[in-house]
Amino acid sequence: MLALGAPLGLAQNQQHAPKVKASQEPKTESQAAEEYPPTQGIFVNRPLLQVTKTAEVLLDDLEGRASHYFY
Repeated sequence: MLALGAPLGLAQNQQHAPKVKASQEPKTESQAAEEYPPTQGIFVNRPLLQVTKTAEVLLDDLEGRASHYFY
């Protein structure tokens, strides 16, 4: 719970933000990105979701009803 008048992010019993050691300073986005080099992905040419004919008919019906409702 935050105390009234306390800056956001500080708990009720803290008067100031905790000190951070020099070795624990937050890194910039580019420095953090260096730790995770990009890798080559594998292209897979297949649908991510396979829908049965019954489900496809239901989804088409729902899509049509929703379109008619807003039209």
